[in-house]
Amino acid sequence: AAQPVQGILRAAFEKGADTDTLAAMVGGLAGCLAGIEWLPSPWLQVQDAEYLRSMAAKMANGQEGAGHNPIAPPPPTQLILSDLAGHSRQCDLNLGGMRARAVALPHPKPIAKSISVRAWQLATHDGQTLYVTKVEQLAKKAPVNQSIARTEPDQVVPPRAHLGQADDSIIDSKEVLYATFCNQLRTLPTINGIGRRDVETKLGLVPSQARKWLERAEQDGLIQWISKKPAKFALKERQLC
Repeated sequence: AAQPVQGILRAAFEKGADTDTLAAMVGGLAGCLAGIEWLPSPWLQVQDAEYLRSMAAKMANGQEGAGHNPIAPPPPTQLILSDLAGHSRQCDLNLGGMRARAVALPHPKPIAKSISVRAWQLATHDGQTLYVTKVEQLAKKAPVNQSIARTEPDQVVPPRAHLGQADDSIIDSKEVLYATFCNQLRTLPTINGIGRRDVETKLGLVPSQARKWLERAEQDGLIQWISKKPAKFALKERQLC
């Protein structure tokens, strides 16, 4: 009680404890004992300070201060995200009895090109600040690589004769790519075995695709694993496909 700031700091940095909850409880108790005069100036400038003071005043005044206004349920999250995504800079949102002004923030840089990230800051009419981040998985493109697309004239695998169904053309293209992959394996040295990473580097494949095709090549009896860690294999026969 004599040093409320130190009490809050101790609670906030207590090792192995639920620090944010404890610090909030200590701060509330210290405020009841000593008012707000002891609060350091930066603490009075935290985000939504006015909103927090307003909420505290309503709680202190009981039901008369809080009022009896019914709270409408907010719209579904996907609808809110859709409204946000439909505006490039700013827009007004209805969050179920509460309106907010949304402003687009600079897009955070995702860790992968297959991910799209957008962010907004929402300011409600009563002074509360909300942050919304939308993360999306972009549609995957079929891996196409020039280095594995070249084949010798006598190694081209003809497409299947029957392409009656729409899915057949998709399956057929995958078969051609797999056959081309097998043909390209012949160009790699096989003296001491080939590492999976060597295949990825020299043929320009993504790891998941190389692993999938190598597992299929093993099932087809085209390669033989020397070791799994590190992943190394040898060609079982020179004529692969």
